[in-house]
This record gives sequence, C-alpha cells and structure tokens, in this order.
Amino acid sequence: MNSRNLWAALVFVAAIGQPALAEAAGKVMAKPAAKAAPAAGETSMMTGGDPKWPVAKVGLDGTFPPFSTVDAKGVVKGFDPDMARAICEQMQVRCKFMRIDNMADAIPDLQAGKYDAIVASMSMTAWRRSQVDFTNKYYQPPAKFIAKEGTKIDFANLSGQRIAVQRNSLHDKYLSAVLAAKTTVLRYQTLEEAEAALRAAKADLVLGDSLALQEGFLSTKDGRGYAFVGPDLASEQWFGSGAGIAVRKGDTALRDQINQAIAKVRASGQYQAIANRYFAFNIYGS
Repeated sequence: MNSRNLWAALVFVAAIGQPALAEAAGKVMAKPAAKAAPAAGETSMMTGGDPKWPVAKVGLDGTFPPFSTVDAKGVVKGFDPDMARAICEQMQVRCKFMRIDNMADAIPDLQAGKYDAIVASMSMTAWRRSQVDFTNKYYQPPAKFIAKEGTKIDFANLSGQRIAVQRNSLHDKYLSAVLAAKTTVLRYQTLEEAEAALRAAKADLVLGDSLALQEGFLSTKDGRGYAFVGPDLASEQWFGSGAGIAVRKGDTALRDQINQAIAKVRASGQYQAIANRYFAFNIYGS
C-alpha cells in the first residue's frame, strides 16, 4: 500500500470510529463539497497539496502565542500551525485547521471525532496519556513564574502570594494541587488576561509556559519591567515530557505515521527553519 492510500485508511480510522464501513468510506473518498462559510470555532484554513489527498481535521488553539494566535481574519498562526502544516505535507494529507474554542473541551471533542489530531502545545501528562495517545514530543520547555523586576519573593515560602494562571491549564492544575492551600490562585481564561492582572497589580506572580511568557509577554512592550523569577518547573508528574500531538486512544497507526513525519521534518532542516521564525534558542530540547 503506498503512503497516499495508507493515509486514506488512517484518516478513515481516525475520523470514523463505529459507523458502518460503507458510509465511512464514502465520507473519506467523496469529492469535496462546495465551500461553506466557516462555522464558529474553526478557521477557513485548508493546507495545500494534491486535491486528491485525503483530508484530516486538526484542532488548533489560538490563545497561546507564539505557538498559536488568531490574526485579524480569524486564522490561527504560529509555531503549532506551521508544524502541523509541515507534518501534513510530509504525510501527503490536506489538513483542515479548526480552532479550539475551549481547551478544556479539546480532549472530549477529539474523542467524539470533531478532530483527528490536536496540535495545541499539549504537554504529555500521565492523566492525558490515559485519555489519548500521543506522538513523540515536538518541543519541550519548562514552566516558569514571572514577576515585576526587583520583586523579592521567597520561593521556599509563597504564603500569601497571588498567582495568576490560565484556567484549566497544566499550570492551573499544579497550583491547585501544590500551592492553593497557602496562596491565592487567580484563574483567567487566557494567559494574556493573567499577564494583564500582573500589570494591574492584581497578581504578584504569573505561572505559565516559559516560552509563551518569553515570546508573548516579556519580549513585548507590555513586558518591559517584568522578568522570570524562581526555579524551572519540569516535573513530569505535572508538566509532562514535552508537547506532543494528540490522537484518539488506540489510533496507533496514525500516531506512528505522525511520528515518522515529525522525524522527517527534523531531519530535513525544516523543523529548525520553522523554529527560527519564533525562537532564538533550542525549542526542541535534548
């Protein structure tokens, strides 16, 4: 079976689940329908390639710069969609990018078949691994705190500190389990809102992904006068073993094919070319 036919089979397996085989095959192989207006929660972005290639639905976040952010036209841009596009090209698959409205719903929506894969900077924690299958990592940063420059904070005793965090993120789960008893955890829908609370002196600290904090805040005008403080947080229990692409539990063939594509993107130099657009350091890790 050639790679194109193999991918048609894989997308079929990933997208269908239990419906009848004949109906499913029709959905996979049918000619594309006339283009409709994008629905809420998805972009109008379809990757290029041969129109005969099968189509896969890829969930993307839009609230996590520089990994993903939404432009004025509603299109998700950043490291994650660029990587997703490169992977799709390696697989000879046309990918339909769909914006995830709420990351708390991402895994249930994947399980329900709304997406075939999620490329949304998802850290591979033990709990998430119990719900979905992950590819190999495609990058691995630590979690960090930021605060106003010059702030004196005793990280051995954070009692009374107000810590802002993105709601339902891994950082939120860590704070809730480890520090909530002695600190005030302030939860916001987006990381940008958490950063705004720090600037408004409503919070003493923000906890988040180090790269997102660096590129989306500290390196911007709004981030002047703020800096990383405290230790790197990299416990696999809380923060996983890097960011991977999520597929439905049991979709091992799809997972393995994505792993092959990630390896090819890295070996070809395309990975570094993409990373250089966003980062001045090694985003992949060791």
